[in-house]
Formats: sequence, C-alpha cells, structure tokens
Amino acid sequence: MYPVMKVEQRHRFSSSFSDFITRYTAVSSTNKQTQIAEYYALDPDNGLTMNLGVNPLLQFGLKETREMLCRNILADLSVIRYVPFDSDTIGNPALDPGDVLTFAGGQADEGQITCITSIRQKIGGKQSLKCVGKNPRLAQAKSRNDKNISGLLNQIEDNAKTGKIGIHTFTNASAHEIGQTRVKLVSIQFASSEENHMQFFAQIVVDVAADHVERSAEASGTVVLPFPGGSGSGTGF
Repeated sequence: MYPVMKVEQRHRFSSSFSDFITRYTAVSSTNKQTQIAEYYALDPDNGLTMNLGVNPLLQFGLKETREMLCRNILADLSVIRYVPFDSDTIGNPALDPGDVLTFAGGQADEGQITCITSIRQKIGGKQSLKCVGKNPRLAQAKSRNDKNISGLLNQIEDNAKTGKIGIHTFTNASAHEIGQTRVKLVSIQFASSEENHMQFFAQIVVDVAADHVERSAEASGTVVLPFPGGSGSGTGF
C-alpha cells in the first residue's frame, strides 16, 4: 500500500491515533458441509483473525483446495499493517475511502501508514477522517465466527428445491501459449447442496505453429544402371 498524501500537523485541527497497529495473522472459513471452521494462521499467530464466514466461493473442491485459497488470502492480508485514527482536517475533496495516508507532527508516527474508512465533510467547514481497526491484543477475547456470507448459498439451495437447470458458459479472456511447461487449460469447480448430476463440455481451439528448423545431410553409395544386352555399369556419388 502506497500513501497518496501526507497530512501535516498544520493541516489538522485535532487528531487521535491508536497505540496499536492493526494487522492480521490468521483467516477462518467455515465449511458448510461439515459445519467446521477451518483455521489457518502464520507463525507466530499474535494478530487479528479475518473471519471469512461461510463464503460460497470457498466451498469448492477438496480440503486441500480450500486451504490453498485461504492461505493465498492470508499471504496478501498479512502484508497490511495500519494505525487506526480519528482526525478533523482542513479538507481535501480528492480523498476517498480506501485511500492510504501518512500523518506527521504531534503524536503521529510518520513511519506508519493508515487507511481512510470513513469521511464526513461539512460544507464550508472541517473534513472528518476516520480509520477503524481492532486491537490485536484483544483478538483472543473476540468471536472468530461472527460473519456469514450466505447470499450465493441460498441461491444454490433455491435452485435445488425448484429443480432449475443452470447453464454457464465461459470463454478464456486471452490465449494460452503452450510450450515445454504444462499448462492447465480447462477446469471446473461447483458446489451442490445435495446429490446431483453435472455435465461439463469443453472446446479447445488450437493454433499450431512449428518452429522453422534448417537441416542438411550427406549421403554416399553406388547406383547400378542396367543396359540392354550388357552387364551394366555403376557410378559412385
């Protein structure tokens, strides 16, 4: 995350900064089929846990597949480290929620970054900026299962009850260049709330282009030329 702006002390009327850095060292995702929360963490696990809930996009495939997806999310999430704050500033209409800032002067730590999660602008007045975040020291006291993303799962269950047939088509956004390295061309993942039948059709259009190779060779031997009424003669080459 790269800061888009530095807020100096002379640019703000008041400010309050947390004495902790918000960071994540674990993710939790609930497997709907087993109703078990699968927990993946870094070592040491001394930060916050991002609870992904019953995320429908993490219900596909084997446990190894879900673990790979969760650990990929954790790898990107663990890089984020920011300081929550609350500040009244002179205002900048170009700022948006999600923008990364740094603060300098006063009690601000110029070496830390923060992220805007809330903006309140009073016309002709101050601009109030806020960044919320949980204290990692309280991570053990908080519930790790307080989020449930169930919209797509409900859609899956409704389709099963009404007997709807779903057809989805996909065209690759760009061509794959196949060489010596193995390349995955076609794959499918789906989730079903009950025993079902699936049909999967795939078409792969191949454009074969061979590399131009020049080759040369030498040959030697004897050629026999027969003549009528004679014994013939040979010529070497």
